[in-house]
Amino acid sequence: MTEKQIEELIQKLNRKELKEELIFKRRISKNVFVAKIWNSLPEEKSITECIKSERWFLIQNDSNKFIGAILDCVEDLHWFIQKGYRGKSYLSNALRESIIPYLFDDKGFEYERVVQRITINKKKLEAKNFKASKNVAIKLGFEYVESKNGKEIFKLEKNNLNWQHQNLKEINTLITEERINQLKEKIFYCHNMLQYISDEILMSCGDYGDLMEITKKVNDYSKEINRICSET
Repeated sequence: MTEKQIEELIQKLNRKELKEELIFKRRISKNVFVAKIWNSLPEEKSITECIKSERWFLIQNDSNKFIGAILDCVEDLHWFIQKGYRGKSYLSNALRESIIPYLFDDKGFEYERVVQRITINKKKLEAKNFKASKNVAIKLGFEYVESKNGKEIFKLEKNNLNWQHQNLKEINTLITEERINQLKEKIFYCHNMLQYISDEILMSCGDYGDLMEITKKVNDYSKEINRICSET
């Protein structure tokens, strides 16, 4: 992910050019959102691989304008701040107070993150930006690991994070009953298609295997949506 690509994303956000169905945002602090962004909607066509969203952290100024973004690559973080907002602590404050604590305390992720690495690429950054990114990393407590092909690698262990600066304030948003029903319709469609596929496999191969159990779990999603939404 290049700086230009991240800047284009920020511009699209401010111009409201991203389709609502391709981005789901959750405010985690005053100036920061965590977001799941899809490049395109899943659709029924000839495909050879599964598609998934990317997780981003979006930074706003006090006027609710998006001025920065960070792509969570799990093993790395790619960040960018617009020129007029650099050197004003927007990035370091967002990382220190909400983003890094969120990453280390993310109960919704598939495994616990105990180390966060970042790579600062000298070849892709202007000298001034390269130095600024290094200063941000060091200021946050990241430790230098090694240099490879013009890239400097830093890491921060969960146990070494200063949690006193943590200022997470997550906010739920209302999902209407109409939207809940729309989501259930999508689940029923997935269930019915899996049932359809399972029948063909059974008639062709003489065995369902675990397909019926998987199909049942998909059907249970509708009940889980009701439970989650009723508790928020």
